[in-house]
Amino acid sequence: MFIKFTYLIICIYTFREVDSDSMVHCYSCMDVGDCVDGHCLGDYCASITINNVGFSTVVKTCVDDSVRTKYISEDRPCRRYDFSNGFLTDVCICGSNYCNV
Repeated sequence: MFIKFTYLIICIYTFREVDSDSMVHCYSCMDVGDCVDGHCLGDYCASITINNVGFSTVVKTCVDDSVRTKYISEDRPCRRYDFSNGFLTDVCICGSNYCNV
């Protein structure tokens, strides 16, 4: 439920991109939602890292190509967004239907 809720937030909110030289690591989507053994049964595997003071939460889910092209470019697979409430959110979407550990 938490994963679907967070994914809904990712889809609904308009993010302000934060410039960052360091790209987040693509975590595997193993054992989460539609993902099996790092392979995404959807089109792409997404790793969403929500950072706030004192804690960091990683949400891994599968997304389709329309979501990938909306947020991510092929030459820059990871982007950092900033919620208006101060949450920093790293969105990392790996191609080829899998995420490397």
